[in-house]
Amino acid sequence: MRSSADKKLKKFILKFWFSNLIFSLILYIGFRIVLNNIDTEESNFFEFILKILELFLDIYLTALFLGAMMVCSFTYFLNLNNQIRNNTFFSLLTFTAIPIAVVLFYCIQFNIDFQMEDIDGLRMMKPYFIVAFIYILFSIFLFIIFRIKLRKF
Repeated sequence: MRSSADKKLKKFILKFWFSNLIFSLILYIGFRIVLNNIDTEESNFFEFILKILELFLDIYLTALFLGAMMVCSFTYFLNLNNQIRNNTFFSLLTFTAIPIAVVLFYCIQFNIDFQMEDIDGLRMMKPYFIVAFIYILFSIFLFIIFRIKLRKF
């Protein structure tokens, strides 16, 4: 009997993990499409080279965000532990703590790095942080659904 309940619980959590993974991929693809559709006028060869370098930087940063979103989704499996799953606060942390920590880390890090160069780093990284905050909001939404369905489970 215990084995059957454990299997159902694993399937239940796996569904949430998979939905988070799919949303992360959709968010990544949508963000890449938005970044690729931003047109700029290159008037000379130097600006063309800068545009290519900016494209590589965008690809690197969006891949970094995708990797971070995928790593963050693995914390959902901590809900297999009874003590974490039965405590609402700890369960909330498995859904949102690492994404929030990553976003705060990057906000602080980019702001510090760009301040040394007299550049407003947060304004420059605004599209990336918007995507990160959408991901955090989706994680909170998934947590609410998880808790509602867990009561019925």
